[in-house]
Amino acid sequence: MSFSLHHQKMLSVGVINLTPNSFSDGQAQRAGLVLKKLQEWSFCDVIDVGAESTAPHNAPISFEEEKKRLETELLPYLSEWPDSITLSLDTYRLETIKWFLGQCPGHIKIIWNDISGLVDHDLCSFLADHPDLKYVLSFNPMRSRKNVQSHMDFSIEAPIVDAFKQFFEESFNQLIKKNVYSQVIADPVFGFAKTREQNHRLCRELPDLMESFACPRWMWGVSRKRFMRFPETLNAKEVNNQELLDAQALLLYQHWLQKLTQPHTIYVRTHRPYTLGALKSFEEMQQEWMK
Repeated sequence: MSFSLHHQKMLSVGVINLTPNSFSDGQAQRAGLVLKKLQEWSFCDVIDVGAESTAPHNAPISFEEEKKRLETELLPYLSEWPDSITLSLDTYRLETIKWFLGQCPGHIKIIWNDISGLVDHDLCSFLADHPDLKYVLSFNPMRSRKNVQSHMDFSIEAPIVDAFKQFFEESFNQLIKKNVYSQVIADPVFGFAKTREQNHRLCRELPDLMESFACPRWMWGVSRKRFMRFPETLNAKEVNNQELLDAQALLLYQHWLQKLTQPHTIYVRTHRPYTLGALKSFEEMQQEWMK
């Protein structure tokens, strides 16, 4: 579904949670979920698959349990994975992505979606050894692969905009020195280790923050995030409210697109990727009306 809007290349990223305790569709864990989603979302540019929930205060699982879930729910369908769809593996464990690359057929393009925010020697060496691997650098000020589920216990004392700039400036510089910066997709990671007010401030400032860096690839993802509920007590489990939240996300994306002046490739992570087509349709409608 890739398309261009306001000089931005937009790529759709569908989300599959192979977890029984995820906030979104984790309760749907069952054999064949991946195959079903591949058939439904054949138009996607990327499908992001995760086997462990990092929602607040969920108990972490072991590498062995994460591996077991992937072996059971994902690996059997990789031979049927289409060349046209990039597979994004959502894991904060370096050992998991190392193991997974050894299992993955060569025709599948891979993104490592790493929520940890940790840029260290091990990461840079691994990326250097896999130059075709794209890497999602997440704005997680914890910068740790431990206790990831406790992220809402972590507080950012500095103003959120300053913390954002410092995090990406330091991380980008490390990656540039190790010659792996070209593999990076930067992600603000809305909702993660941030208060409601901090998320709202990032929403207001994001286009300017993106353009303060030269990074050409960014990930956007506000799909069904708690801070997007207005009022805050909105019941997100009701179908009508889920549609409302999806519409809010699209309006926010349109707002950001109108403010960006430099070209980027933007990966839009969403639980209902077909809704992303509404952005393109709305733009085409506006252009036709202005003739």
